[in-house]
Amino acid sequence: SIPVTASHAALFNWAQDGGGNISDADREEYIPGEPRGSQDERSQAGEEEQEQPAVDGAAQYLKKLTDLCATARGGVAEHTTRILASARAAVLLGLSYDEAEGADGLDLVGRVLQAGGRASLRLCRSLACARQLSGPAIARIFAEQYVAALEDVARCRREVAAADSPVPARPRQILVPSAGAWTSDDFEDYARTCGDPMVFGAELFGVAQRRDAFGEEARDVAWDMDEDAELLTMTLFAFERACSIDGSRAVFDLIRSRSYVYVRAGQYRLLARLLTATKKYHDMQYMFDMLLQSEQFEVLLGRSGGLKEYLSQGELAQALARHLQQHHPSDVENLTYVYIRFRMYREHAEMVYAGAVEDVHLMCSRKREERFDPMGLLRISEKFQAAASNFQEAKCHARVVDCLRMCELIHLQVSLGESVQIIGAGKEDAQKFVASCDSFESARVVADAHKFEMSRDWIWPLYVQAIQHGNTEFLGSFLASCGHSRSVFDGISEHFKRDTEREKYVREMQRALSLCIDLSQRAEIAESHLPLLRETLDESRRLLGEVL
Repeated sequence: SIPVTASHAALFNWAQDGGGNISDADREEYIPGEPRGSQDERSQAGEEEQEQPAVDGAAQYLKKLTDLCATARGGVAEHTTRILASARAAVLLGLSYDEAEGADGLDLVGRVLQAGGRASLRLCRSLACARQLSGPAIARIFAEQYVAALEDVARCRREVAAADSPVPARPRQILVPSAGAWTSDDFEDYARTCGDPMVFGAELFGVAQRRDAFGEEARDVAWDMDEDAELLTMTLFAFERACSIDGSRAVFDLIRSRSYVYVRAGQYRLLARLLTATKKYHDMQYMFDMLLQSEQFEVLLGRSGGLKEYLSQGELAQALARHLQQHHPSDVENLTYVYIRFRMYREHAEMVYAGAVEDVHLMCSRKREERFDPMGLLRISEKFQAAASNFQEAKCHARVVDCLRMCELIHLQVSLGESVQIIGAGKEDAQKFVASCDSFESARVVADAHKFEMSRDWIWPLYVQAIQHGNTEFLGSFLASCGHSRSVFDGISEHFKRDTEREKYVREMQRALSLCIDLSQRAEIAESHLPLLRETLDESRRLLGEVL
C-alpha cells in the first residue's frame, strides 16, 4: 500500500514519461476512449503527437493499480478506487495525476465524457462514485455534453454541405460521431450512467421543447431534424429509466407532433429511426400508417434510408406483420415484403398455404360444371409448392409433408378429370373413394391428404376392398406400405361380424387372414367366427404347433 498511498503520483508521472511496456490488448482495456489511429490520422485531427512508450507505461501502471484495488479492503479500497479513477482520467486527458486529482469533480466528469465518448462511461461512473458527486449535477453535465455533441454533429454536416466536399468534417466531440449511430443499447447505457435519469430527462425535454428549427422560413430544416430525432430518443430512454409515466407520455406526444413535421419535409427515414431506436412499436404504430399513406413503407424494409442494420430485429418484423394483419389485411404485397425481407419463413408459408386453401374452397363453391379447371388447379399446386419451400426453410417438416400431399392430390384430380371430384371432398367422401379405387397408390394419395388414421379411417375401406370386393392385393399393398398392425385385422373382424351377408365372404376372409403374420391373432379371429372359419383356425393351430 505504500507506493499507492504515498508515492502514486510520482509512480504515475514516471509511467507517463515512458516506463514499462504493455500489450495492445491491455492498453485498450485500461485506457478509455477511441482507438488511436495512424500518425497521419492524428496529425489531420490536430492531435498532439505523443510517444507510444508513455501511453504503454501509464497503461501498465493502471493495470497494477487495478489489481491492487481488486484485493484491497475497507478504507484502502475506497482510497485506491479514487486513485485509479483519477489516474485513468489523467491518462485520457493528458494531465498529470496532481492536476486530475485537484480538478473539480463535475468539471472532470464533463471533460472525460467529452474526450472519451461513450467508451468512457464506466470511468465517469467511477469518478462519480469515488468523489461522491451529486446525481442531479451529474445528470445536468451528461445532458449538456449530449446536446453539445449533437450540435457539433450538425455543425460538421453544414460545413460539408457548404463546402460541397466529399470528405466529411471531423466533429470536435466523439460522444456522438454521427446522428443515427447509436443503438437502443447505447441509449440505455447512457441513460443508466447519467446519475439521475429524471433530471437528465427533464433537461433534455426542455431543450427539445425550446428547439425552433421547423419554422416555415427555416431553409436548413433537414440538417437539424436528424439531431432532433436523436434528442427525442434519448429523452424517452431517460424517462423510461426513471419510470416516469408522465414524462414518457409527454415525450410520446412531442414525438407525434414532430413526426408530422418530418413527413411534410420528406424525412421519412427519421420515422424509421425513431421506431427502430426506441422499439416502441405499439405506442408509435401510427408511423406505420404514415409511411404506408406516403408510399414510403420500403424505408422500414431496409431498401432505403440506411436501415439495413435493423433487418435482424425480430421485434420490428413482428410489429410490422401484426400491424398489417390487423389494420391492412388486404395489403398482401407489403406483408409479403415484410416476410421475405426479415426472413420470416414460417409466417410467409402459413400465409401462402392459407391462400391456397382459400382458392380450393372458392373452386369447390362453383357450379359442378365449372369446378374442374386444370390450369386453376395447377396454379393452386404452385402455391402449395411455394408454401412447402418456405416451411422447409423454417424447418417445419410436418407442414412440408402436408403441402406436398396437397400437390399430389391436385395432380391426381387433374389426371382423373371431371368424372370424380376429390378436391374439397370431406373425409366420408374420401373413404368412399378409397373403398372404390382399384389403385392403392391413388387411394393412398387421397388418404394421406385427409390424414387417415390407421385404426379408425382405414378399416372400413380396407374391409370393402379386401372382403366385399375380393381385392386382397389392395390389403397386401396397404400392409407393405403402412406396416402390420393388430388393429387392422381386429377392425376387419369387427366389420365381418356385423356383416349380415358374411357367409358370402368366407373365402375372401380366409385369404385376408392369411396375410396376418401374427399366428395367435389369426387363430383368435378365426375362433371368434366359428364355424365359418374352422379351416383357418385348424391351419393356424397347426402352424403354431410347428413354431413351438
